[in-house]
Amino acid sequence: MSDTLKLVHLGIAGVTKTPELELDDDDAKTLSKAVSNVLEEFDIRPDPKAQAVVGMIVACGMVYGPKLALIKMRVDDERKEKKAAKDNVVPFLNLPENG
Repeated sequence: MSDTLKLVHLGIAGVTKTPELELDDDDAKTLSKAVSNVLEEFDIRPDPKAQAVVGMIVACGMVYGPKLALIKMRVDDERKEKKAAKDNVVPFLNLPENG
């Protein structure tokens, strides 16, 4: 469970741009033990499939989130470059021909 908690917190930290929310191993173990104690006291059994799905979603967010941000930055830069190039084009002037 501590690995899942680390992944969830890493995902939250990334989405919120708050790196302080990331958990180190000790924090994850402490929180995991506390959550396990509460689940045990209330006789709640987490579904391993649901836990695996949450882990996969968080992992996908961690992998694809930065990639999507990079794609957006590249597209924005390309648009700016295209606009700058368009703005810098000197229009063709109809000058009289010599001769």
